[in-house]
Amino acid sequence: MSEAEIVAVIRGGACSAEDIGERCRAGTGCGHCVEDLHELIEDFGPGAGGAAGGDSTAQEQGSRDS
Repeated sequence: MSEAEIVAVIRGGACSAEDIGERCRAGTGCGHCVEDLHELIEDFGPGAGGAAGGDSTAQEQGSRDS
């Protein structure tokens, strides 16, 4: 599953790794990516700058590169 697909699941209302797993099975295998899921939730979940709609991905990536 791609990062963009997981971000879409988060923007669709998933607000925990468990929610993501229930909706698309990401993070339900070995659990190695669960920390990555938590980071994506912080970046794109409720209350995050990327969750308000629109495409702020480039803006957020730019701030990470700084």
